[in-house]
Amino acid sequence: EGNLIAVCEDGVIYELRFGTVFTGSGLDLTAGGEGKKDEKKDEKKDEKKDKPATGTEARYLMIVVEFDEKAAKPEVLADPPKSPVRISTKPWSPWRIQQAAEDARKVWDRAMLEYGKKKAEANKRLSDRKDAGKKRAKELGDRFADWYYVIGADSFTKLHVKREDVVKSKKEPVGPKGPPDPEDHGDDFPGGGK
Repeated sequence: EGNLIAVCEDGVIYELRFGTVFTGSGLDLTAGGEGKKDEKKDEKKDEKKDKPATGTEARYLMIVVEFDEKAAKPEVLADPPKSPVRISTKPWSPWRIQQAAEDARKVWDRAMLEYGKKKAEANKRLSDRKDAGKKRAKELGDRFADWYYVIGADSFTKLHVKREDVVKSKKEPVGPKGPPDPEDHGDDFPGGGK
């Protein structure tokens, strides 16, 4: 019945693969086995115990976990500081112009140094997150690899995305319908209008 892919910020990708419908009850649902009825029943048991349990619809589910380095999202940093802007120098002497340029350059150099530190720290955190994601994907992959699961129909309904949920009909373009009427001057006509 399709796949559902969930991508985590650390690059771990869960792929839920939905299988066919399974109908059962009790242990059949929890263990995914086919129920076997006991042929040797005691005829003196209560009628309540002899009534068969109602079957519940469920689905098989396989979980695959992988790691994708490109899926690990980096932190969003502010833009780097802009270089010093040119200032008006008309009333200043050449010495004052040089001093202002040097001061602006020092401020910009300090801002760039600080930005470089923040960027290096963000890259280190991203690298650590990727390493943790690889480790987590390996552990989860090993955990889910040998098993299949049986989930209830209500869980499948919550997770299953229908085409109508993600595809919407295209709206008609908004704009003039046909060529403009030469007699209609409207509000845009200078000196006139409706």
